[in-house]
Amino acid sequence: MAFEKQDGLYDDVESLTATSDSETAGFMGGIKTVREPGRRWRPNFSILRVVLEIALTTTLVALFASGSIHISRGAPNYRKFGPTLPRKEVILGNAAGFGPPLEYNNQEMLQNRTEMARIHRNWQQLFPKGRGYISTHPDDDFEVLHPPFEMWDVLVDGDHYEGYIMAVYHQLHCLSILTTSLPTSIDDWKEMNPKIKEHRSHCVEYLRQSILCSGDTTLEGETGSWTKSTGWGQTHSCVDFDALTDFANDRAIWDLREELLPQNFDFHKADVEGKPRNKVDETKLIEEEEKKNS
Repeated sequence: MAFEKQDGLYDDVESLTATSDSETAGFMGGIKTVREPGRRWRPNFSILRVVLEIALTTTLVALFASGSIHISRGAPNYRKFGPTLPRKEVILGNAAGFGPPLEYNNQEMLQNRTEMARIHRNWQQLFPKGRGYISTHPDDDFEVLHPPFEMWDVLVDGDHYEGYIMAVYHQLHCLSILTTSLPTSIDDWKEMNPKIKEHRSHCVEYLRQSILCSGDTTLEGETGSWTKSTGWGQTHSCVDFDALTDFANDRAIWDLREELLPQNFDFHKADVEGKPRNKVDETKLIEEEEKKNS
């Protein structure tokens, strides 16, 4: 099949009508160069282009094969503000894949403070030894946008620590303390210490924004396994819990494994000898409230 140029366009024809020996014999069927007598020969740049394209293609194939070039099929590159950890597939609906095989909820805890305290102790097993407070290294492959928290009088009077809190453990802390508030009546809330109410309110909004920030886009469908909730039985791509714990333990700035409750993760400023107050001792506040309501 060949093409004939008419008025600037190429039309399909079975063959070209030869008008002179200088015309090519075909357009798609091959490349032929015919010299006219007395005319200077010129190189065929079409052949040169084909050779260069073949060379370029061969080079790219070799680079891909060697791993020198990677194609990202996900979102465009974005800034990283924390470590990138391995992921694994986890089926939601049980504790498997998210910490030790303990009981993390039941209906009795909503109406029995003793049972709530037992369940809450199980939640503490989800935290690494430093409660998620870590240090950074100069060669980390992520950005650190802010200076670390400075904390005094954490374990003993006069001690001083600097570090960051991994957001996942801040979120887990917030959910943990909100869980302990589920059995609280309206009247109890009215009488509660204002600092506790302020912290609970913060946690609700912090979790709302964190959930939307993470934006889990897993498509949930009919699994036929759990009928009580459409969320159970769904497979999600999750950060590997063991890898997360290992990273947090390796970078921990302290060891709080003997502490029953994590201290307040919100660092309020206070003019105390020019130092920021590192925490509100919420453990004592909670104990006071529970004694009052028991």
